[in-house]
Amino acid sequence: MTRVNTAELNRWNSTIISICSFVSCMFYANFSFLMTNSLLIYYVLLQGFNLGEPTGFWFVICCIPLGPSLVALFSTMKIFIDTKEFSFTQYWKSYFQNFKQSLLAWFCLLFIICFLYKDIEFFQESIMGSYIVPFFWFLFIICLLSMLYFFPLLAMFHLKTWDLMKYCFSCVITYWKTTIVLIFTIVLAVNLTYLFPSYMTLFVFSLTSYTILLLLREVQMDTRKKIKEEN
Repeated sequence: MTRVNTAELNRWNSTIISICSFVSCMFYANFSFLMTNSLLIYYVLLQGFNLGEPTGFWFVICCIPLGPSLVALFSTMKIFIDTKEFSFTQYWKSYFQNFKQSLLAWFCLLFIICFLYKDIEFFQESIMGSYIVPFFWFLFIICLLSMLYFFPLLAMFHLKTWDLMKYCFSCVITYWKTTIVLIFTIVLAVNLTYLFPSYMTLFVFSLTSYTILLLLREVQMDTRKKIKEEN
């Protein structure tokens, strides 16, 4: 009887430790992500997302740290998923290790997004706008959705930036079912944050990135196979 109770107690202790480790990882990674994007958060709270105004330039400037911080967040979540271990320095270690490539990649994506957005504004007033604008909207949406693949895969694999960008553009359509589920995940996270801001603000970014990585397991395995075949 004593042995059974001891085994049961050890099982409960292990479960409690796992839960505490999970909550600690989610909270600290989320807090670190908010810290590295504090300028963007401050801007959004004051100005909103209006890119059409002159202040839109400063919005783009405030978005610059977002790329490296997303890669660091996904990298932290990936390590936690694989090892079930969490280090308080992991986020910042990943942030600085991947800073150069993630910043360059984010600059490219940000440029493409801004370029397409301005093209949409420009052609809306032209005679051929009704024919051209839908095409630019399609490219704009594909570019936005590709980021759901780009930053997680950049955190998992060491690939050339341009090759990874092209691959992620194709993933949006190739894995269209996964893309739909990822969109639903983002929408759900936004709605939950709107309904329960006091609680979700503490965990929303880390929990969302954790969920995205779980949903991308098939993409991860296929990507690893392709890399092995090319090598």
